[in-house]
Amino acid sequence: MGFYTGDLPVSSVLSAKADVSDEIKETIKSIKKINFVFLPKTANNTAAYEVEKGKLTNIFKDNNVYRSLMSMKAKGMNVNIYYSGDTENVDEVIAFGYGDTAGVGVARLLGKNMNPAKILTTLKSMDFDGDNAALKQFSKMFNK
Repeated sequence: MGFYTGDLPVSSVLSAKADVSDEIKETIKSIKKINFVFLPKTANNTAAYEVEKGKLTNIFKDNNVYRSLMSMKAKGMNVNIYYSGDTENVDEVIAFGYGDTAGVGVARLLGKNMNPAKILTTLKSMDFDGDNAALKQFSKMFNK
């Protein structure tokens, strides 16, 4: 149906700036890998996009496993971050996002004893600008 799936080592997408704290470096080490599934939206799959977006929205809205950590809108995407477990020792963080031009997808951060608040702080300190070569390579997979 046009889904992309895969596993990524954390180092291929997240790299700490040289001047970050040891706490941020430890947080990065607590994340072992990232699983993702993504459906790019095209002119030919609008119905499939809407169905998958609806399914995922319902899964995260009506569940007892994942707790909402934050929601945001960025660059035409709606992104919701969830976690499972207790707030001090999380083993899974989920990012669910969708946008009318990009598509819909879910990414799972898997690790050991991750702290959601520290992960948010870490993500804010990451280098996600246009010069990130690894992120550019990753995004090429979705551009046809």
